[in-house]
Amino acid sequence: MTCRDDLGNTCNHRVRLHFKSIGMPRVSEFDALRNAQLVFGQYGIAIVFASGESLLLTSDQTLTLSNVDAGTCLMSGPTSSEQDLLFSLGSLAQVGTRDILVYYVDRLAMSNGDSLAGCATHPSGRPACVVAANGSRWTLGHEVGHVLGLTHERHDATNLMFVPTASISANPPGLNASQLTKARASSLSVPC
Repeated sequence: MTCRDDLGNTCNHRVRLHFKSIGMPRVSEFDALRNAQLVFGQYGIAIVFASGESLLLTSDQTLTLSNVDAGTCLMSGPTSSEQDLLFSLGSLAQVGTRDILVYYVDRLAMSNGDSLAGCATHPSGRPACVVAANGSRWTLGHEVGHVLGLTHERHDATNLMFVPTASISANPPGLNASQLTKARASSLSVPC
């Protein structure tokens, strides 16, 4: 069975995203979504916008989350207390167990102070990633790739998983065969 993504690509898998925003990204959420669709759609994986929500914060939450501490930002690592707070916000009414939450924030940093464009560390059983306002046009797709189980590519600047994403040189970037196999095999990549 097949489906079509928003760009008209014929796809046999789909990944549903729910946007939760407390930040103003340099690359709009919908431009970033379209760029992720460009990358994954060329391989038959539809990236689907499922819902969006602007999160209203208390003054204490605003202060705490003005620069989100992403801890060590390791894919299988623990979440920080600030990530836990962020991931507790917003409605989950429309979010399925195989959907990915995408949180947009103004600033994101590791515990050592290094600034990040994104981080895919998330609680077990709640697939999520965070994209900072300074994220590049490919950061959303890159972080979704991490949630699907993909790791960094250090040598090929035409690959979506290259770091930093601002240095990706292809438009759109690609994925290699092993990355595609892993992305399609993810429990979050649902057959159409």
